Amino acid sequence: MDWARDIYRPNIIRQLKKLKAASVNDATTSGADPDVYSLREEVQPWMRGQVFEPEDIIDPNIPDEDSVAFDDEPLDNLYQFKTPQGLIRDARIIESSLRALYITRDNAQTLLKGFENKKDAENFARSVLATLGRRCVVLDGEHVLNTIEDKWTGNVRPRRSLRSQTSKVYAQFRVSYFINRTWEQIRELSYIAVAENAREELIAAAKLTKGAGRRSRFAPPECPEEEIYRAIDGFLQRSIQNDFTSALARRTYTLNMEEMPIISMESIEVQETTSFRMIKKLDKDRQSPGVGMNGLVHYIYQKCRILNREPSEPFIRASARVDHEGRSLWDDWKEEDELPSHERDLDRVLVYGDIQKSAAQGSEQKLCLYVLDGKPEVLNIFSITVKLLWFLKNDRVYGTVLKGKVYRNSRNWADNRKAYYFDAKEVEESLNVSREVLRRDIFDWIKALNVEESAANSPVAVI
Repeated sequence: MDWARDIYRPNIIRQLKKLKAASVNDATTSGADPDVYSLREEVQPWMRGQVFEPEDIIDPNIPDEDSVAFDDEPLDNLYQFKTPQGLIRDARIIESSLRALYITRDNAQTLLKGFENKKDAENFARSVLATLGRRCVVLDGEHVLNTIEDKWTGNVRPRRSLRSQTSKVYAQFRVSYFINRTWEQIRELSYIAVAENAREELIAAAKLTKGAGRRSRFAPPECPEEEIYRAIDGFLQRSIQNDFTSALARRTYTLNMEEMPIISMESIEVQETTSFRMIKKLDKDRQSPGVGMNGLVHYIYQKCRILNREPSEPFIRASARVDHEGRSLWDDWKEEDELPSHERDLDRVLVYGDIQKSAAQGSEQKLCLYVLDGKPEVLNIFSITVKLLWFLKNDRVYGTVLKGKVYRNSRNWADNRKAYYFDAKEVEESLNVSREVLRRDIFDWIKALNVEESAANSPVAVI
């Protein structure tokens, strides 16, 4: 791509200049183009010392290949079982996503000037201060946020100046589990973080009355590095079964510092002390600061996003990683373990997704069979049909809501669902589908799978 920019972009600029130049000689050269990375000495190391000719890149004899879409997954063995009625997913695969706002003294004004008017910037600054004022922790510096992102998504950020490393950071964290419109499991870590030297900028932008933003009662608890790392590792080390049920129920968690009693025995006396530890809590309250914080993060993220390009603004942190290998199937799982007899039906789980009309475009399938036993390679049409018939016979199905994130004022509140396993009497109220329609959809999927199998195995008639 760097080579293409170097060769073609200057030529295009020269041709455009010829259209307006009075003389051809006036357009023979073009000025420095700041958007050509290699001209700014920002070429990636693998390109240094290499010279590419056009024939090294493109062979005119090679036919064009189809683009590989993420939803198509041609390399996934389970893709062959996809029909208009349903699809199959390996439950071991989950996307760890990070969406965050990190406001520093260097980027605060850039963020605030991005609003359409000063009133909107004022309201945003007030919302951030109010959110952190209700619940946040104090971190030792920016390097803690960098380590958290490295753990969660594997994205390593370059070390910045010593000043930014040592400035304390006020932060609020939230972890959300959900299944998106393409039936992918997501565990998302979101947070708002404000550097100590940037808080004054927000207070000034919020135009608070004197002393309102500096009131002494703003004294969030200190969070040692090892505590936040332990909490993050706790989420990453959960079993596939736990993450899967959390995604079905769209569970959300907040991370809080709380006092924990410590009982020690010294000689014959019992002494009780307290210590602060970071713990996770279900974030069920619609008025929770975690809901508001998550809404602010996604509002700024979508505001700065252009089509499918990730925002590049300095105050936005966005990265993701697909996790698959090394995840335990259930708690205390060992490689040779088998599901206990009373849970054998959990080897493959049929899920019906209530698709919200307001959701972004995605998969149109409302049924998905998740493979939870870690053995997707043994699947075939017969075993899939048997499992679907099992759910038809027992008249039960798992369920979830397929949509994006939920903001504070959303009418379609669907996080932290009370149940994710329903019988025939419950599906209409809980999944917005009648029993008859659900059974027909499952049967149509069975029929489509076996029709394709029959067509694939039948001899071709020659006329």
